[in-house]
Amino acid sequence: MSHPFRLILFLPLLFILGLHFLSFPLSLRTSMLPRDIHEALLMLKSGALDSLEWNMLQTYYIQPIEVPLGELGYLNDFLDNHPQDLPVSPEQLGRYEPWAAADIARFFSDYPQLKKYEPILSFSHAGARRFSNAGISISSDETWNTTVLSRFSLQPWRGISMQGTAGLGDTALLWKRRTASVAFPGIGSFEAGNFQMVKDGGLFYGYFPNDNQTASTVSNWRYGMSGTWNGLSLKSDCWNHTQVSAFFHDRTTERAYGFFCEAEPNDALRVKAGVSSLETAAQDSTAHARDYFLHCGVSANKNGFGISVNTGLEQSRPLALPISAEFTKKNKGVELKVFVARIPASLSLPRSRIAFDCRDELDAKDSAGSDISLVDCGTGFRVSDALFATMDLSSVLQGGTAALCATAGASGTVYFDYRVLYTYRMSTAASVESHAAFISIDRVLSPRVKAGLSVRSYSASTGYQSAFSRILAEFRLLPGLQISPYVTLFGGTGREWTGSLGCKQTLRLFEKTWCEWDLSASTDNKNEQEWNLNARAYFCF
Repeated sequence: MSHPFRLILFLPLLFILGLHFLSFPLSLRTSMLPRDIHEALLMLKSGALDSLEWNMLQTYYIQPIEVPLGELGYLNDFLDNHPQDLPVSPEQLGRYEPWAAADIARFFSDYPQLKKYEPILSFSHAGARRFSNAGISISSDETWNTTVLSRFSLQPWRGISMQGTAGLGDTALLWKRRTASVAFPGIGSFEAGNFQMVKDGGLFYGYFPNDNQTASTVSNWRYGMSGTWNGLSLKSDCWNHTQVSAFFHDRTTERAYGFFCEAEPNDALRVKAGVSSLETAAQDSTAHARDYFLHCGVSANKNGFGISVNTGLEQSRPLALPISAEFTKKNKGVELKVFVARIPASLSLPRSRIAFDCRDELDAKDSAGSDISLVDCGTGFRVSDALFATMDLSSVLQGGTAALCATAGASGTVYFDYRVLYTYRMSTAASVESHAAFISIDRVLSPRVKAGLSVRSYSASTGYQSAFSRILAEFRLLPGLQISPYVTLFGGTGREWTGSLGCKQTLRLFEKTWCEWDLSASTDNKNEQEWNLNARAYFCF
């Protein structure tokens, strides 16, 4: 092993040893996302980043999710077990304005499950929800392979809004997502396009095969070129404690429609029931051409303790009942979450988000084989400003195969801001075990200067080892202008290494208008040079 690689790997190994006494943590897929595209590509190359997950996340590295604008709903497209309470409304987000550093820290303290998505979250548009806004992002490399993304939200009148995300392809403008919504206070709301629908908690729906191969102009406008809900959604607002909703979903891979009714007998209890129909494409051999589902659910929340249970039945297999349940407890800086799910072997549930994520974790095919069981446990507790600890553990079982992901992390401020994370993953299906460690340290040296160091290591039972380090400095030269040069170094087994230099600049022209660019150049042990440019701009009007 070369000396540079040993140096990069040294610090994470110390933290791995220090964390062995902790209970091991949870969560399927990546536990700590890379900070930029270059780091992500190196992780993808080494196997530390799941390629399927990267396909879903790549867009948001080029154009991050603007939390103050209520865009967190986009996370529902790829969260394994997406929470029902993502903060997207003005009421939920208003308590964190003006989104200063302390407000952002409080936000992650209230929603610790979102901490690992921090690299793709942006907090630049504080207080801009009442405005229409638009943004454009451009990513290019040395081959001039360029990606252009645009995102907009138009609110011409109160209760009427239009949102969209589009990418510029070789021949046409391809819509990634587009939604038009109209709200009538006291009556109801209407959504058309790529709407949000999380009524069954991912038990029956939530996964839709990517149909990007249908890139004609007509299909582009009709489907939005994204594997999300697409069609029409209606919600009532006529009664104080009861809501009725209906949806119609249509893609080349499936068609579905359904009806839900939710009631609140009191402030702590909520019950729901619904019926839906799913028609899959002829090439989908895992499901009946058409099937009907009955949905049932109940949730309760009292004094920081919450419980949510979802179940239902499939008309073609009425004796097999899938079930998912989530238990949460929040109290004075301590959060506990337990999520369990079971899907009987006789059910294929071809559009179940939970079933798809479990089978993907097990490297299993979509065909029904045996029962799927999922247990996902996690806790986070704040001891003081110096220590906020998280521990998670996820386990998936199907027949004789199993997958496990355990994670332990800590963050806080002790003279400097720090974050530490260790992850262990195992899959009997792939016969692979892996260990990953991450540490980052940030220190404000003066009101205008900030320095940071992050180190990531990865090793697998296949014999592969890699490490990545990044040194960053931030300079606030003028009001609204920030320049951040950085250096990165990647090393792997077989004398593989990559080094890069880069600089990121952010310019805030006006209160609601800003732009930034990030330019980096790299070289490797094969003397191959690369460069990458990412630029984006946002403005409100």
